[in-house]
Amino acid sequence: MAYRVELRRNAQRELDALRADYRERVSAAIESLCEDPRPPGVKKLKGDMGWRIRVSEYRVLYSIWDKERLVMVEGVARRTTHTYD
Repeated sequence: MAYRVELRRNAQRELDALRADYRERVSAAIESLCEDPRPPGVKKLKGDMGWRIRVSEYRVLYSIWDKERLVMVEGVARRTTHTYD
């Protein structure tokens, strides 16, 4: 059974601000979370921070609610020297 994927307002703004080619790749990765919210390469973040996937030089941060079958995208950020995990 598929999950529903939603983006927080700030995540949508971050996605919209990406260059078109990156936006397409990140959007496709986000859409694929509805079929598999824990794809190969996913990383569980420490504490209650959620999950992250890498798409090229960007990270998609999200939370999973299995009971509700919901994936909530919390943010889209370019990888930096700072770590999220």
